Amino acid sequence: MGRFFALVSFRDGTGTSHAAELVLPAVQWNRLREGRSLRILYSATDPRSVTLGGRSMRALLEAAGAIFVLLGGLIALTAAWILVGGLLGWGGLQQIRPFDQQHGVYVPPPNGARENPR
Repeated sequence: MGRFFALVSFRDGTGTSHAAELVLPAVQWNRLREGRSLRILYSATDPRSVTLGGRSMRALLEAAGAIFVLLGGLIALTAAWILVGGLLGWGGLQQIRPFDQQHGVYVPPPNGARENPR
């Protein structure tokens, strides 16, 4: 439920050693083991800025984010089309009129039933 931290140490392309703190969700934290080697992606300008998983994981997360943005946009456009189409009668949707909203429709009782059950 909380935030988990891992201390990672690594050597950059020039051979310089660095250490950085990584904030992890519980799922990733539970998979880690002390002393285990894993892939990380670090910033060349700020080696303390690291991401777990390397380039492939980063690309996957960015692709998933882009897909969620596209899906959210499609859902918003669909909701707007239904709303506007319903209000204005576009796209084969029946237009909503103020008269229909204020007055109900009378439905007669079934055959043989009394209208006033008192």
